[in-house]
Amino acid sequence: MPDRLSFRRFQVFLVLFVAPLPLVAAQPNERAGWDLIARFSATAAEPAFAGAAEGGTPRQRLGLAAVYLGKYPQTPGNVDRAEELLHGVLAEAEDRNLRAASLYVLARIAHLFHEDRTAEAAEFYQQLVREYPETRLADTAAVKLALLEFDRLPMNATQADVLALIDGLTRPRRAAARGNFHQAVAALLLERGELRAGWTHLKAVLELGTVTGKNRADLLVKTGRVGSLIGETAAARSAYATFMADYPSDVRAYMVQRELEHLSGGVVP
Repeated sequence: MPDRLSFRRFQVFLVLFVAPLPLVAAQPNERAGWDLIARFSATAAEPAFAGAAEGGTPRQRLGLAAVYLGKYPQTPGNVDRAEELLHGVLAEAEDRNLRAASLYVLARIAHLFHEDRTAEAAEFYQQLVREYPETRLADTAAVKLALLEFDRLPMNATQADVLALIDGLTRPRRAAARGNFHQAVAALLLERGELRAGWTHLKAVLELGTVTGKNRADLLVKTGRVGSLIGETAAARSAYATFMADYPSDVRAYMVQRELEHLSGGVVP
């Protein structure tokens, strides 16, 4: 079972797939149930989906599956019940949103709740990307697939092997997911010491403009540091200068200012 932090992240993911669902025709209590799930109150939401397992609509069964997954503390029994409901939704539902959500949740169950089912998780992600590429969940699945592929890389993989793998990955359509994709690729390449290739992906994230807050501050520092190491002085100065302008109170401001002075030819004691 996942730890509390992992579980909290899984609750955030539940909100992700609740949002696109067509709830206009839902009963008021069902809409209230989804709202409670989105506010991390799965136990309180359960009455809104009473009877869904026996005779409810596919959307109601999806809601009940979300309830089982949202309960805390989590139990293997609740996960198993959710999986059974989700397979039922896939067997009956024609609505693309419901099917896409069910595939994604099944993938996340296999990925997050079971250490030995990553191949199954990948199959669900791939089916989602293949059958419903226009959905937001397919974009998210593409990033998860990339991470699974990176985990499978052998220790002795060459740079050519890694770049070929990256080239063959499905790119998300939406800017936010593309930013997550480029960050995942950059992390892999930088960990392998392939600084220039990693820096290209860091720049791509900055150009998309989808990262905000502390994550953006981290990205600017990392871009500046890697840029300075590979001789991309102008780009490094630009990243550092943006950081100083936008995050002057960050604890790294003094270090970044000295880096800027060094890159600009100033004397640093």
